[in-house]
Amino acid sequence: MKDGRGKTTLIVEAAHRAQDAGAFDAFVFITAKQNILAPSGIREQTPAARTLDDFLNETARVLGQPGIAKLTSDEKRRALLDTIRATRVLLIYDNLETLSKEEQEAMADFLRELPQGCKAIITSRRRGGEGAVWLRVEKLDWDAARGIIENEMARDAGLATKLRRVESRWQELYDETNGLR
Repeated sequence: MKDGRGKTTLIVEAAHRAQDAGAFDAFVFITAKQNILAPSGIREQTPAARTLDDFLNETARVLGQPGIAKLTSDEKRRALLDTIRATRVLLIYDNLETLSKEEQEAMADFLRELPQGCKAIITSRRRGGEGAVWLRVEKLDWDAARGIIENEMARDAGLATKLRRVESRWQELYDETNGLR
């Protein structure tokens, strides 16, 4: 838990801003995350993807092309690239460290072939892949973390109601995560 740095939160916010700016026609978010932090603690979940093929199949499904999943790996990649060629797509692939080294390399090859106007954001706890821009997410101090919580509450009344009920535990959560999640 302590090595989480808020990568997913950061990319989801970036995607919302890109959507607000009209930068893309389609957004695809796929995660291999195996657990989430819930108010009751860490909860396990079944990830949408565990392998490269899972990421590609789920991408095809989200883009309304489930038949692509029936193709072989190379055919699948080509068909998926052909599908997104006519549109501006932002692919967000979360927690790629779950892929094998070979699958990570194949994913990098796929992403290098993205058509003009398409972009990808990936998160991983491991570094890899040339040509990428790396952003290291560091620990937040308590005042910054509290400010983010309050900002999110101002944006979402339902969330605000829930968070006000547990305000006495905010500092405990911050301490437990060491300001990293």
